[in-house]
Amino acid sequence: MVVEPGLSEEAYLSVLDLAKRCQKHDGLTLKINEPFLRTRPAYEVNDFLYYAGDRLIGYLGLHQFQMHEVELTGMVDPAYRRRGIFSALVAEARQEIYERGASVLIFITPQESISGKHCLQSLGATYSFSEYHMQWDGRVRQAQPSSLTLRSAEGDEDFKRVAHITAACFEMDAEDVHTSIMKSSVPGMNRYLIESQGEPIGTIAVQEIDQREAFLFGFCILEAYRGKGLGRVALTATIAQLSERGVSSIALEVAAENRRALTLYEGCGFSVVRANDYFKQSLE
Repeated sequence: MVVEPGLSEEAYLSVLDLAKRCQKHDGLTLKINEPFLRTRPAYEVNDFLYYAGDRLIGYLGLHQFQMHEVELTGMVDPAYRRRGIFSALVAEARQEIYERGASVLIFITPQESISGKHCLQSLGATYSFSEYHMQWDGRVRQAQPSSLTLRSAEGDEDFKRVAHITAACFEMDAEDVHTSIMKSSVPGMNRYLIESQGEPIGTIAVQEIDQREAFLFGFCILEAYRGKGLGRVALTATIAQLSERGVSSIALEVAAENRRALTLYEGCGFSVVRANDYFKQSLE
């Protein structure tokens, strides 16, 4: 097993190759958070790689968006399953997560993967919630006239505003969110403040994977400003900006039970392409 800070280009390509082998065998698309794999911080261990010779046969990746919990995505080569490889990867990751001070593990598996669910249940994890992965249809919608503006967050004061809004919208701790934002400031990552007449009312984050592809996350509008069509204006404006720069593939994720957000995204040209189930386990 190889455990080291950062993720080399060679290792990154090996992870993608393993994902392709697994997806071809299982007929399912695995969530490996590819947009974030390209910009792994060199000072932190987030990737656990299991090799047979020089061939990658097992992988587990950590993604921490809140200080108290860590998301885990992983896979094992179909030819090497039922040999304890995934359990070994998880055991190694637990130590890293414990040392970070996090207390909750969140495992992600495709909703259609019966074996994935059984594996996580055997580890003691329990089902928590589901998310839809949505893809944009490539057509820019016309936004309603509005004084709404998107301003790139620059500097710590702006990042604190982003953290405050995010914490208020998602019922999170603002200090934890701010710490996570500062840790995730990597190339291709842009966070925007959504402002109405100069007042920050929302935020959206964009991870540009390359010149053609982007992933949207952390999109929210403060409760006092909802129900006025401002979310649609902000999302349409974000899509238009990306499209003008040549981005043609845009994706996002939404909690399956969030019907309001789902309706908004569908109205802006996004459609569900797959679903993932999330299983939680306490580290304590």
